[in-house]
Parts: sequence; structure tokens; C-alpha cells
Amino acid sequence: GPGGRGWGKGAGLGGATAPGAVTVQGRPGGLVAGTYTATIPISSVSARNTPQSISVTLNVLAVSFATDVQPIFSANCVGCHFVGGQVPNLTSGSSYAAIVGVISGSVGCTGNTYVVAGNAATSLVYAKIIASAPPCGGHMPPGGQLSSPNLQTIADWINAGAPNN
Repeated sequence: GPGGRGWGKGAGLGGATAPGAVTVQGRPGGLVAGTYTATIPISSVSARNTPQSISVTLNVLAVSFATDVQPIFSANCVGCHFVGGQVPNLTSGSSYAAIVGVISGSVGCTGNTYVVAGNAATSLVYAKIIASAPPCGGHMPPGGQLSSPNLQTIADWINAGAPNN
């Protein structure tokens, strides 16, 4: 697909004799939702019918705010970020409107947009969860770190335009 270069991460054979298995790891981070294909040539100095090609397909699903991102907020953030607690309110049903395109009014973070649709790198929410020293305030969640898959999910959602899906 368009922009789909470099998504295959190493191919390896399951053994030195035929028939054998070929393992390919996908690296979908940063790819937009869609179907990506590649052709992998397999060759052998011992085979007469060499090289052979194997077609590989990677399906990248769209990240859903409701089913992928909100559960991360609910599990890691709403202990502090709720109505009457720390802003922004990250509780289910309120979080999307509280962060997407919203400029922070928090002391020290004034003027920073929580989520800049299409750009995780300039989004305050993302900066605060990935940086040990964010541009303002403290690292989130305090005293912890989200898992790499959770960080990737949030980045992918923002970079896909932060849809309310």
C-alpha cells in the first residue's frame, strides 16, 4: 500500500531442509489502516526450481478510540484525571472532548494542545507519557510507564487523525 515500505522485519527459515517454514515479523507501527503486500524471494543452491517467491500480506486495522485508547486511559489515568480531579478529565464519555484540539490551561502547560490530530509528536498528552522530562508538568502516569504497545496505540491513534471512533 502507499507509504508501506519497511513493514517487514526479518524473515527466517525454520530449518535447513525442505519443506520448511518461513517466519516474517510485521512492523505495522506508523502505517495507516489498510492492506500491505510484499513478495519474498526464496532461493537455494541445491534446488533446480530456485528462486521461488512467497507473497506476504499484512492487514493493519484502524485504532479505535473507544475500544483501544479509552481502556488505556481508564486503566492508567482516571485515578487522577476525573471530574473534580486533575485536568483533563479522561473518564469514559468525557475524555475525547476534553483532549482533542483542546489547549491546556494548566499552570505551566498553558498554550499546549493536549492532542493535535495527526501529530503525536506535538501533542501534550503523548509528550507527557513518553518523556521522562515532558515540556511542562510531570511524566504521566506518575511513578510509572505505559507499556510499549500502549504507547504505540496512542501514537497510532493520534497520527491517524485522532478519530472519535
